[in-house]
Amino acid sequence: MNNYRKRIRADLTSTPKSDEGIPFSNRMDKARSDALTERTKRIVHDFWLQSNVSRPTNNKNDIKRVRISPNVYSSHSCYILEKTQTEVFLQFKNEYPDEKIGQRAFEKCKPYFVRTAQFKDKVTCCCRQHVEMRSLFKSCMQFRKRLLSREGSSEVKLYESLSELVDDTLCTRSTNTHQHKISCLDRLCSECGVCKFSMLPGELDESDVQISWERYEYKNVKVKDSVNRDRDRNFLPVKENRKIHQVRSFDDGEIFVRKLSCYSCQSCIVGNYSTCMNDAQLGTYNKIKMVKESEHNDSDADSNKDEGVDDETNICDFVSNGTIFAVKADDTDCPYYILRASKDPLILRKTATDKWGASYHHGNKVIHGYYFNTVDNNPFKLKLLKRIPAIVPALSVIYICSEVDIDDNGLINLNESLHGRILRCLDHE
Repeated sequence: MNNYRKRIRADLTSTPKSDEGIPFSNRMDKARSDALTERTKRIVHDFWLQSNVSRPTNNKNDIKRVRISPNVYSSHSCYILEKTQTEVFLQFKNEYPDEKIGQRAFEKCKPYFVRTAQFKDKVTCCCRQHVEMRSLFKSCMQFRKRLLSREGSSEVKLYESLSELVDDTLCTRSTNTHQHKISCLDRLCSECGVCKFSMLPGELDESDVQISWERYEYKNVKVKDSVNRDRDRNFLPVKENRKIHQVRSFDDGEIFVRKLSCYSCQSCIVGNYSTCMNDAQLGTYNKIKMVKESEHNDSDADSNKDEGVDDETNICDFVSNGTIFAVKADDTDCPYYILRASKDPLILRKTATDKWGASYHHGNKVIHGYYFNTVDNNPFKLKLLKRIPAIVPALSVIYICSEVDIDDNGLINLNESLHGRILRCLDHE
C-alpha cells in the first residue's frame, strides 16, 4: 500500500515531458505564422492617433488611467474618435493596402485612451464666429481641390479639418503633454506661425474665381411676449385628436378624418384621396363638424358631444411610468411629497391599500409609485424608497418634475427654483 502511494506521489510531482523528452515547462511555444509584427502594431497604433481619426478632448481633466503591472499605472489624456471604428479600419486599408490585418486585430491595437464619442463630446459651439469659420474652411478646401486637379501640385496639402490645418502652423507637440505650447497658440513663438502655411499661386490670385460661403444675418423677429395671445381660436379641439393620422377638408367647418394614413396606393399619391384603394384595410373617413368657440356655450355642450369636443385635460394625465411628480400633502411641515410613478394612472376595480396604510375605494383614479425621502436632513437631496410601494390619488398631483434626473442609486437633487414653482402651484389649489 505504501509503495502504491509513493508511485502516485511521484507521478504527481514529476514534470511531464514531450515526445522529444523536453519538459513542457522549458519548451517555448512557436509563434503563429500570421501573427502581427511589431512594425504593424506600431503603424496601427500611430494611425489611431492621426488628427483625421481622433482628437484629444477639450477637458484637461479627462485622463484615462490603467494598471499595467502590480502598483504600476499608466495615464494618458483621452482621445475621441471622429468616426466609427469600421470607418477607421476601411481608411487604414485604403492607405496601407499591403498590411495584412483584420478588423478585430486592428481594433485590439487601438490605444487604451482612445474611445468613441459620447453625448457630452458631441456638444459643439454654434456661435457665429465658429459656424462661419467652418463654412469658410469648407469652401476654401473645395476651391483648393479644384486647383489641385487642374495644376497637379504636390507642394500643398488638402486638409480634412480645421484643426489639422492649425496643427501644421504650430510646433510639434511635446511627447509629455500631448498639447501645444501656449506661446505657439498665442503666436509668440518665432519657430512657427502662418508662414508655415503653403498656398497655391491660384489661391493668391485675386483675379481668379471668387469663393462664396454662408454667413449669418441678423434680423428682428417677434419674440414670444410680442405675440398677441389674447384672442379666440376659430374652432374647439377635436376629441381624441392624437389618434387621427389623416385629415381632409373641403367645406368650411367640416373635416374628414381617418385613424390610419395611406402612402402606397396610386390614387393617394396623385392626390385623389376620395378614391383610395386601401379603404378596406385602413377604414373610411369620418365626417366631423367643427364647433366655433364664439358659438359654444354651456347649453350647446350637451348637444355637441357627438361632434368631438375634447374634455378638459388634468395634470395627472401627463403622468406615466417613470415620471417624477409632486403631490399635495396634509403635513404642515412638508406641504408636498415627491414620487416616482411605477405605472400609468388607472381606475381601481376593487378596494386597494398600499404599504403606507392608505386605502382607496373602487372607482378611484390612482397612481402607483414610490416616495422619495430626504438624505442627511437635506430637503433638496432625496432618495427613492424602492421597497415600500405607495398609492396616491391622481387628483393630488400638482406638478410634473420633468427637469429632475434620477441616477442609478435613486438620488435626485432639487433646487430653490423648482421648490418655489411647486409652492406656487399649491397656492393656486
